Amino acid sequence: MISNQELKSLYNELNETKFGNELPKRIRVRWDLRRKEKATAREYTKFIKGKLKHKYTIQFGSAFLVLSKEKLTPYMIHEMLHIRDYTQNNYKHHGDGFRGDNKRLGGNQ
Repeated sequence: MISNQELKSLYNELNETKFGNELPKRIRVRWDLRRKEKATAREYTKFIKGKLKHKYTIQFGSAFLVLSKEKLTPYMIHEMLHIRDYTQNNYKHHGDGFRGDNKRLGGNQ
């Protein structure tokens, strides 16, 4: 099983090699064993000391535990594209641009 630390390392590696380090470095990447089949990317916002702060999370459900790093990578890329869209205020879920980038970068279909 890949550890939470290894998940974060995969995120950092792909951020550098596929996204040119444009994604946030401060992000929580972890297993969420309460979810079975889902992989999710989320943005959380709240005001702290009068400023809007953004936090990002990528979580993988228990169905992904059996995957090797190589097999998990396309799912990570897919979720990272969601994070990219959140950070660029361009969130369109699975629109044409998202699907094209997903295919070009090697994300899951």
